[in-house]
Amino acid sequence: RLFAFSEMSPAGLMQRLQVDLQSQWAAEIGVTQVLAKEGAVLALCGCRVLFKLSEWAGGEGLLVVGRGKGGGDGDGVAKLWSVMRRAVAVVQALMAQWPGIAVTEYAQWVMPSGHVERWC
Repeated sequence: RLFAFSEMSPAGLMQRLQVDLQSQWAAEIGVTQVLAKEGAVLALCGCRVLFKLSEWAGGEGLLVVGRGKGGGDGDGVAKLWSVMRRAVAVVQALMAQWPGIAVTEYAQWVMPSGHVERWC
């Protein structure tokens, strides 16, 4: 997911996100968090989620990317989607704290052919 800001990223965004991530997953066993100035990595259930502030020619945003082990039974994919759903919900709740900043949420779409479409 990409959360694109209408202007610059809100001051203190990453620090607040890191606090929210810690409070959301602090009680779960096996959770590892790596925190940095521009981002964070959350590892649990065999999945990793990267939260990173990104800049490009058109502006700034928060990138949320999940990776996990697949599996023929679909269990790994289900775990990854469950973790991503929770991670995105934390970011969406955090963005609501800045009502004056317009945020557009984008997701990549993968075609049946395997070709990754643009952000939409």
